[in-house]
Amino acid sequence: MVRTVVFDPTERDLFDDQRQRFDWTLLQTGFVFRYATRFQLDSACKRLTDLGYLVLELDAQEWTCVENMHTAFAASMSFPDLSALDPVIAPVLGEIGRWQILDPALASENAVHFRRENPSPRQQPGQQLWDVFVGVRGVGDAMILGEEVFHAVEQAGMHFEQMSQILYNNGYQEAAFEKYQELSDFPNG
Repeated sequence: MVRTVVFDPTERDLFDDQRQRFDWTLLQTGFVFRYATRFQLDSACKRLTDLGYLVLELDAQEWTCVENMHTAFAASMSFPDLSALDPVIAPVLGEIGRWQILDPALASENAVHFRRENPSPRQQPGQQLWDVFVGVRGVGDAMILGEEVFHAVEQAGMHFEQMSQILYNNGYQEAAFEKYQELSDFPNG
């Protein structure tokens, strides 16, 4: 993914022109703006789309709490629903110890670039790539565990683009516990 500067203050003439644009005004006054009519909102969204922005529209009319807002944002931004992952891996991981699922993060630019160069038939247009990390602490054969988790996730219809595992041996446990803090006080078995 190539990122470019939206407003470039190093080139004075260009910057003066950019400051006259609709998006400059909108971004300077904040990212939340209330429009009096639907026409004004649609016009503003079209202008931003024409300038190359990705515009997401959310209908907040039925929201009654903050969780409603979070759910709507997650759905509109293709945020992965990990609530279905826990029951899938629980039978596999529950026998060997404890696990922690970290909040998903957008995949790195390198991963996005690789996927653009090597597209997958599973990936849909506009779909975002996310990194999902699951930490496990307990006893057992890590390779067998990894295979069991992979098969459980696939059988549940949760088709991840890629799955891999990292083993943190005794010398690296401190780094692992910084990342997976909920597992740091759990005995090894």
